[in-house]
Amino acid sequence: MDKFVFKINTKQHSENTQSDPVPSTSKVAEPEPIAIIEVDEELDEGVDEYFEKENKNENLKPNSEIARGVCLKRQKATRLIVGVLAPYFMKETIADIKENYFSIIIDETTELASQKSMVVIFRYWKEGKVTDRLLDLIEVHSATGESLFNTIKSIMDRNGIPYGKIIGFAADNASTMMRVWQGVQARLRELVPNIYIYAHAIHCTFVLQLLPRNCPNQLNSLLGIYSYFSHSSKRIAHLQECQIFSNEKPHKMLYPNQTRLLLEHWNSLRLFFQREALEDNLPSARAILNALNNQEYKIYFLFLSYVLELITKVNIELQSETPKLPIFLNRITTLYKTILKCFIKKTLIQKIETEYIDVNNPSNYVSLENVHVGAKLDALIKSGYLNLSLPVSNNFRQRALDFYVEFCNQVKQIFKFNDPYLKYASNFTPDFIWRCDVNC
Repeated sequence: MDKFVFKINTKQHSENTQSDPVPSTSKVAEPEPIAIIEVDEELDEGVDEYFEKENKNENLKPNSEIARGVCLKRQKATRLIVGVLAPYFMKETIADIKENYFSIIIDETTELASQKSMVVIFRYWKEGKVTDRLLDLIEVHSATGESLFNTIKSIMDRNGIPYGKIIGFAADNASTMMRVWQGVQARLRELVPNIYIYAHAIHCTFVLQLLPRNCPNQLNSLLGIYSYFSHSSKRIAHLQECQIFSNEKPHKMLYPNQTRLLLEHWNSLRLFFQREALEDNLPSARAILNALNNQEYKIYFLFLSYVLELITKVNIELQSETPKLPIFLNRITTLYKTILKCFIKKTLIQKIETEYIDVNNPSNYVSLENVHVGAKLDALIKSGYLNLSLPVSNNFRQRALDFYVEFCNQVKQIFKFNDPYLKYASNFTPDFIWRCDVNC
């Protein structure tokens, strides 16, 4: 990790610098300081402690005489950061926010100790670029929309930040953030009616609604496959033998939730755990084997491997760090139509504009047996290879249909397909401009 030198200007330090300058014989160019901070005389004594002349930091900056004279240990560094640097940068950030229009980005999290915290970031334009600044990380006792809004309001009131300069608000798509009437965004709209609201990711917690009631318990067994192999070279070698016997390319489980490799090696894993259950008779091996023998769970894994790839593509577009404004509308519309084609009648998609298709109207759906769940899985079900009964197959497709509907509703809540600015920006793609030149 790179180490940086913090240069601090105090009145006493300035006098010492003038009376005892760096010898002129030094030919080393000093690095630019990260921060120059002016503090009052009452802090001089504490600050000078950080610059005791102890030559113990030979590896800090071997080409710098001044840096080798700096001694910063844990207690001193903590006092420097908390007592001097943090207040300075906080004051600088608040001054920048007051002078510029800004957006607020927040996220709430619960730690392992059940302590709720909320991070508050301000985004604004400074020196020709977009700047993000962390203003506060504050403990919250309640995660309701009202409580989180009051926390934001108290931070702005305490620092004298004007509400009139808020232009945007971004958060995840949780109900406490984006609820129409009681969410944080609704309360911010009461203060700033023209604020732009952006939910920056699709929450995938509704994936659990797709699974059968007892499936999560069996999933825990399947996710235990990684730990079963993680510390045993003997088991890994036996697994590779089973993979070769099953005509599969040898792989090992690199991390716990590696769904793709689990699907690719389903047969070899089942063969391996059959031997483990017979020879060692371990409860963990028997539990994993029972889950692998259940074809119903396999179809849900196959479906998730198909649909989660689409969700990931949508999230990548929504969270892109590169400018994509001219092609943004087209990219999201294409991905959204891909989902619609899985359960909406083809004639409706061809005749009606994307934003006007009602995904909650059952009369717009294809028949249950025609709900698309991925080419590979569709072929396996129709061929009878999985030996699924008709009730199990219909129940799975119904759950997949419900999943598609919920996913589309979340996309429409986040993205406005009829946004006039996005439609106007689409005119500036190279394709469109080239066509206009040809036509003209």
